[in-house]
Amino acid sequence: MKVKPVEVEPLVETEVEEMLGAIIGISGSDQYNICFTTHRVIIVKYLEGGKLALKSTAISLLGPGIIGDAIFATVLTKGLKAAKKESDEIKTLPPDEIPGRGKKSIEIPYDKITKIEMKNPGKLITSTINIHTNHNKYKYRVPRKDLYECQKLIGLVSNLTNEKEEEEPEFAEVIDY
Repeated sequence: MKVKPVEVEPLVETEVEEMLGAIIGISGSDQYNICFTTHRVIIVKYLEGGKLALKSTAISLLGPGIIGDAIFATVLTKGLKAAKKESDEIKTLPPDEIPGRGKKSIEIPYDKITKIEMKNPGKLITSTINIHTNHNKYKYRVPRKDLYECQKLIGLVSNLTNEKEEEEPEFAEVIDY
């Protein structure tokens, strides 16, 4: 199956910051909202999957057998539902309120981004979004349901980043005698 790239008209920076869209990013067992605004990318961790699983397992040890399993499932399910609700709320907030939400957040202005790309879109292997700055690289797996939105948002903000065009390598002139 050949994936057709998403074509959008790139944005021009505006004075008022507005939300363009958000996708889910996954790194390890943690989940993030990657929010694109007209001025920056805001990455907010809303689920620490490892801690949730550890908490569920620890609580399940209180009860033996079926009771412990039921406790584990209940705690895990409630934690996942709360995380989903938090993720949905973050997507509806104005951009200036987003960094204060979640467990941890990173703000990256577009002029600090040297490259933003999507790897393996639509392939069976995991698709990823890579955001490069001069000092860091942020890499997140993108769920299949967010692939189109991710490609669209990258296209929208492509001219706002500080991305440098790759130059053609210089070749020595060949003189034929």
